[in-house]
Amino acid sequence: MNYEVDFEKTLEDAFLSYSASVAQERAIPDVRDGLKIGLRQGLYAQYTGHLTHNDKFQKAQKSVSMAMSQSYVHGDAAMYDTFIRAAKPFAYRYPLEEAQGSYGSPAAPDDQSAPRYVEMRASELSNYFFEGLKKEAIDKWYNNYDDTELIPTVFPSIGFWNIVNGSSGIAVSFSTSIPSFNLREVNNALITLIQNPDIEPEKIYCPPDFATGGIIINEAETKQSILKGSGAPIRIRAKMEYDSKNKVLVVTELPYGVYTNTIMEQLKTLTEKNENYGIDKIIDHTKKTAEIRIYPTKGTDITSLISRLYQDTDFESSYPVNMIMLDNGCYPKVFSWKDACEAYITHIRDCKRREVRFDLKTAQARENILNGLLIATANIDKVVSIIRKAENKEQASAQLISTFNFNQPQVDAILDLKLQRLIHIEAVKIEKELADTRKLIERCNELLTIPAKLDNELIKLLREVSNKFGDERRTTFKTEEHWNDIHTRTCGIIIDGVKLRKSNAPQAIQTPNDTPIYLFTNKGRMYLLSKDTLPDTSRIVSPDNYIKMVSGEHTTCIALTGKEAQYVCIMTRKGLIKKMELSTCISNFKQTTLLIGLAEDDDVVSTFFLNDNETIFAVSHNGYATRFGLDNVVPVQGKSGRGVAGMTFKSATDYVISAEPVQKDYDNLVLLYENNTIKRVSLSQFEKQNRGGKGVMTASTGTFISNTFLINSKKMTKYNNFPLRNRTERGDNYDGQSVA
Repeated sequence: MNYEVDFEKTLEDAFLSYSASVAQERAIPDVRDGLKIGLRQGLYAQYTGHLTHNDKFQKAQKSVSMAMSQSYVHGDAAMYDTFIRAAKPFAYRYPLEEAQGSYGSPAAPDDQSAPRYVEMRASELSNYFFEGLKKEAIDKWYNNYDDTELIPTVFPSIGFWNIVNGSSGIAVSFSTSIPSFNLREVNNALITLIQNPDIEPEKIYCPPDFATGGIIINEAETKQSILKGSGAPIRIRAKMEYDSKNKVLVVTELPYGVYTNTIMEQLKTLTEKNENYGIDKIIDHTKKTAEIRIYPTKGTDITSLISRLYQDTDFESSYPVNMIMLDNGCYPKVFSWKDACEAYITHIRDCKRREVRFDLKTAQARENILNGLLIATANIDKVVSIIRKAENKEQASAQLISTFNFNQPQVDAILDLKLQRLIHIEAVKIEKELADTRKLIERCNELLTIPAKLDNELIKLLREVSNKFGDERRTTFKTEEHWNDIHTRTCGIIIDGVKLRKSNAPQAIQTPNDTPIYLFTNKGRMYLLSKDTLPDTSRIVSPDNYIKMVSGEHTTCIALTGKEAQYVCIMTRKGLIKKMELSTCISNFKQTTLLIGLAEDDDVVSTFFLNDNETIFAVSHNGYATRFGLDNVVPVQGKSGRGVAGMTFKSATDYVISAEPVQKDYDNLVLLYENNTIKRVSLSQFEKQNRGGKGVMTASTGTFISNTFLINSKKMTKYNNFPLRNRTERGDNYDGQSVA
């Protein structure tokens, strides 16, 4: 007999079936509990096998064996890797397993002992997956591979959503990549969403928070990726600080997924290939957390070295964002941040309702029993007599039902009691328990009929988990334009970490590869300078060579895009301050635009990006300084606006010499005088004033200022050679090189 087979159709069906099985049974987490099926099966095996947080540690081999015998089908090595990864604090933001023994470290993540040498159990946090199982919170179960046990399709996970740990997996033709988040922040966002379902997604946004910390440098792009569920990858840098006293660069946090063994190999390769790289020696002090000490060679520019390290090693890495999860356990779907939160809330509401129904059913059953016991105590002699005279349990049951109109559960409860206990049972205790039971029934009915009361219970659970397990953020943020804290007034533009060299340009910045550069001039113009137009050279270049300026025009400020800022602010020589919406300035902006209409005898001193909550610090040539807020005292103006008074002067010959925003970590003001002296003053000596004030003195009479800038004294340690002074004290002599 001949059979015709449509191979194309057969292969298509087989491929689709295989793709679905990989996604559902291996690679993709469920949006409801955030777990892949393998870890869920492992945790459930520990739950049924009494290996939870409340139980003793057992050999990891036992956990693996229980999971294998119950439902897991992918091999003992894969199961052990799943268990042990869930115990690693540098892999899981909130570990779901507790382990004792050698099971890897940030220095060697895969250096783990065999399962017979490691002890483990489910963590305390995992209990929030299990609690609801006792109360039928899950209504869908499936048979294991030999039909001997039922396995939950999903965990209730009320209060703890495993998405905080992130997830990654490769399915057929697509992959998922979900970063980890801060538990406290996520639960606060969920509470807000429960209370206000129509809230805008941006208001419940939670930035990623990785187990290993690190610094996210593209916060704006990251936010959009998380809100949409996919998009630009998260760019993360290691946290490193230069210890000027010991002359060592200390790395204390690494990007997620980057380990010190990899970094050490990369550094070894770099130094072997290039003896002049700028590194003398490297020592790895990593134990439970990362700690790498890099000793630069004598004369190495630290800023340049740091830039090269970010460029040449995994000290800077990226984490893709592709939040694909199983929708209700079925089909893969890209979830936006709000969609994922809503899916979880829907899940825990359903689970909580089932729990309440279980409690209601249990309470009603107990109420029925208590009513029967109450009748029995009121007629104790007759009840005892019937029981004693009956030849068997069935006869006693029938007689009690016919005499007192008991139902079968009530009779069973009475007959199950020992006769002596029945005689001595107290009606007062029954009435007390009955009253409590009826209150519970009333409460359960309210929870099932009044949605707000059920939501309040969920909110209470979310807060409970946050209070118990929540912690502070580990991953911080820093925008790219603020990376270098270069407070020298020498030079032009640094390209890709090239060593800074002196020039007559007003300011230096370091730019990433794809970031446009904005230049602001003394005539109030803004120019866009593409990095692609600049030469690839270590020589400092002047922006004046690449843009067309009018007569008398020169660059006063160079800045990056200012994506995190809301406003562009301009401070003029005559003390005017102008605030403009950043979006207004850069909309349809191609090459150049005029930001302010200046008087003929006025010039722009400084231009900068900032937000409403920031303050501005301005200093005049005669040594007066003022500090004022940007919020409601400086109105927003259009391009035609000329600004408002930001600073006034006691002398007609005085003028603004410098102005800049006060960043959070700034604590000192450095003043450079025309008589070759320098002074460092604490910013705490300058209180916030109203806009338009004359300010307070910073120098003795007759001393004129040539330049000023704000610093963080902990980072800019070279200025600490000059002692802190009171505002009106004289400065210290300098040779012109000390602050270069």
